[in-house]
Amino acid sequence: MAARSRRRLLSGWRFVAANRFEGGARRIVAGERSQHRCGVASANREYLDQGHGSSWLKDARVASMVQQALLHFDGSRYKLSAWVVMPNHLPLILIPNAEYQLSGILHSLKSYTAHEANRILGREGQFWQDDYFDRYIRDAKHFAAAVAYVESNPVKAGLCRRIDDWPYGSARLRKL
Repeated sequence: MAARSRRRLLSGWRFVAANRFEGGARRIVAGERSQHRCGVASANREYLDQGHGSSWLKDARVASMVQQALLHFDGSRYKLSAWVVMPNHLPLILIPNAEYQLSGILHSLKSYTAHEANRILGREGQFWQDDYFDRYIRDAKHFAAAVAYVESNPVKAGLCRRIDDWPYGSARLRKL
């Protein structure tokens, strides 16, 4: 990753960390959002798409377990719209059911999959980042673009030729 992108990513992370309130809510006003939040997201995506960071999810046993864990509560705790288990991150789109909070869903998913992945890999310690990036979907056009973005991750990373070739994602299951 180029030094400029790394500095932009770190600057954005510092900005987000400095603008937190109790309960984890972020205070970002409109002008700051375009300058920092989008910069953080694009720099973070660039970093992950280049394969940096831990790549424990490249192990087929771990990737399969994570995908099964995602599918387990689809329809009960949330509606899972799109996902891709990448070697070093897990982009996904889900809609929490009314009685569940996104934070609780992700805590449960991350806790279970971290424990199982560490068992599979014979390791201990932190598996996932503490936090996550989330956003609201504005309309049907934004939703379609977000699904296309998520499902195209493995193609952009050079892991497969077509989105439905990747075994750990929604595009392949939709095709079946």
